[in-house]
Amino acid sequence: MQSMIDAEILIFLEQIAAGPSLSAAARRMGVTRSALSHRLNNIEARMGVTLFHRSTRRLDLSEVGRALLGHAAEGLRDRHIGRAYRKQS
Repeated sequence: MQSMIDAEILIFLEQIAAGPSLSAAARRMGVTRSALSHRLNNIEARMGVTLFHRSTRRLDLSEVGRALLGHAAEGLRDRHIGRAYRKQS
């Protein structure tokens, strides 16, 4: 798996994780389901992991996907806290 992941990709993955389906995520992002699915497949192939388990009715984060997005959320939160602290100093 890549060590550095672009913030744009993390935002994309968070939008998908908001669920409940790829179709719903595509509507939120203003893209076709096919385009969204193709991009997700490319990201997973580059990373060498499955981030989402897909079925015809459900979309669930894989264990790796949960870990990645959880870690990303912590990093973003810590970065915002650091900025707020520097502004107060």
